[in-house]
Amino acid sequence: KIKDRSASGPMAACGKRLYYPAQGEKAQIACTDTADKKQLWISAVPGRVRALAAEEDAIYAWCDAGDKSVLTALRTSKGDSLWTQ
Repeated sequence: KIKDRSASGPMAACGKRLYYPAQGEKAQIACTDTADKKQLWISAVPGRVRALAAEEDAIYAWCDAGDKSVLTALRTSKGDSLWTQ
């Protein structure tokens, strides 16, 4: 049986990777390989994801972080933070 991998909110794709908000207590983005359907990583982001854009080396997330909006960039290979502003 396949685990529930439901996602709600914006999604972005680049190459064979799909990026989407992960379900959980904290705001997170997940990355799944579309070829073998394996989840590659999950990374925390500063708030609820409103928009996503992806390119080969980075994924960009526009997030609601309390009373402000934050733009953050994650490395596509591992999900680690590149920058936040």
